[in-house]
Amino acid sequence: MNRSKRKPESHIIGEEAVKLIKSRLPIEWTIRELIPDYGIDLDIELFEKSSSLENPIINYDTLGEHLFIQVKGTKIINTQKFTVKQRKNVEVYPVINENFIDFDENVIDVVVFDIETSELATVQRMGAAMPMLLFLVEITSSRIFYVCLNDYIDKVIIAAETNDINTRTLRIALPI
Repeated sequence: MNRSKRKPESHIIGEEAVKLIKSRLPIEWTIRELIPDYGIDLDIELFEKSSSLENPIINYDTLGEHLFIQVKGTKIINTQKFTVKQRKNVEVYPVINENFIDFDENVIDVVVFDIETSELATVQRMGAAMPMLLFLVEITSSRIFYVCLNDYIDKVIIAAETNDINTRTLRIALPI
């Protein structure tokens, strides 16, 4: 007899990651899961509490703002030490050695993650007006790390003029 349908562990990890994110966000925000998922897992609409002396009933007004979230779940995260230098504004000055400010280097802890470049291309096409965050969730510890992918593309990947964008995946660093 053939085996029955199987649910891969990666699906369970992904579902748990989404549950953890939902449990940490303000309850008045509306969180919509996007199915099918083409690089955007969640659409989050922001609301704020509103009431007045004339109307003491508590309501929540939409701010008209949305966040788009790509969720990646994992059992264990990979951390590394990362050396950073202060530098001039990457939007004005190219990232070359003479534009680094002569201060001490800082070593910070980061979470490293390999993301598909096709996902980064989708974010880049959306533009800066559509904030896209990457949430990396370590389900064993319930820790969530995040970075704004729009900014990461513009201020790190493009600013570094890396040729890695032509590869299938790109390693990014999320500050702890």
